[in-house]
Amino acid sequence: MSNLGSEKVLEIRENARNAANAVLETYWPSLSIPVDPVQIARSMGLSVFRSKLDGDVWGMIIGDEGGSADIYLEYNQSSTRLRFSCAHELGHYVEHQSRLEPSTGFVDKRSESGKGSPDEIYANEFAGALLLPESVLVDHFNLGFNDFDIARRFAVSPASVKYRLELLGLKRNDT
Repeated sequence: MSNLGSEKVLEIRENARNAANAVLETYWPSLSIPVDPVQIARSMGLSVFRSKLDGDVWGMIIGDEGGSADIYLEYNQSSTRLRFSCAHELGHYVEHQSRLEPSTGFVDKRSESGKGSPDEIYANEFAGALLLPESVLVDHFNLGFNDFDIARRFAVSPASVKYRLELLGLKRNDT
């Protein structure tokens, strides 16, 4: 796990949420659900491929010096994990574009290794904010949809819904 302070983690998460909101505003302005991260990536000029990846790697992105990138997704994962992996890799792309020199290439892999690193915190938060846009999620929450109904509507896992609601400080009244 990372040795980042809680204030730094909050800053990373806020930056990722802001970036995801900007991407949604530009590439998915209707906020219709479920959000399609593959379509968004392709609209941004990225290529997305399903392929066999090694070990515990669920997705990876390879960016070149010209600013374009290819996202590779492990073909043998559930549809909800595949969507999250794509959104996660897109988060790496957006983060790299915001901080690197245009002539710098990069490779990022989504796997069990690296959990808790600043880049992984950013990419995970970006993915959650992209797939579960706050305003639409809050509307569903306030209308009384349970986590499973929300997960089905947004095409994400119930665990993702629960975690995102916790991050947003939304709690259900137990009766």
